[in-house]
Amino acid sequence: MQPGGLTVLISGAGIAGATLAALLGRAGHQVTVVERDQGVRSSGNPVDVREGAYDVAQRLGVLTRLHEAGTRVRQLIFVDAAGQRVASIRTRQSEDREVEVPRADLSAILIEAGRQQAEFHFDEMITGLHADESGVDVIFERAAARRFDLVVGADGIYSAVRRLVFGPHADFAEHLGMYVATARLGIPMESDDTVIMHNEPGTAVALHPGTGLSGAAFMFR
Repeated sequence: MQPGGLTVLISGAGIAGATLAALLGRAGHQVTVVERDQGVRSSGNPVDVREGAYDVAQRLGVLTRLHEAGTRVRQLIFVDAAGQRVASIRTRQSEDREVEVPRADLSAILIEAGRQQAEFHFDEMITGLHADESGVDVIFERAAARRFDLVVGADGIYSAVRRLVFGPHADFAEHLGMYVATARLGIPMESDDTVIMHNEPGTAVALHPGTGLSGAAFMFR
């Protein structure tokens, strides 16, 4: 352990990695984050920030930014095959302590918070890990090898860190047969506070207003 705290390497600059980087940095640790993508990812479904996640966002001081970037969605309506409304539910449990944010905006805001406390390297990934009782020697795809006290794998379902340390992905994940595809439509919906969904057993399609330009999601088993 270094005098200024642990030297920590986080693999993955997504929501989990960027948040952890900010929190560990504020706790006095020396944090480095590597991300194999060249920048913030632009895709993904909107994310609800509520309950414990809302408390973490408050600690990071990013609530104002999240609300500025958030959607106005308040309800989900279900329609039949002819597009006629058959049911609806509220999407928010609380108006005061909840916000839905497009994933790309959420990631960008968290990375900005993390950059104040940690060192970020994009277009980079871990290719080798060699641990002993006092730390971990890390080999990177591009940068020179370095040694850290701790390595954290926050690099998703197909985690390279988990594979390097514990073995093949297939040993730890079981596909449940669910598929989701999203696409930007690039046009506004009639209402910016309503998600529209049509679903049948094993399949569904949804239209989301986003923050001005709508998107579609296709889900099936």
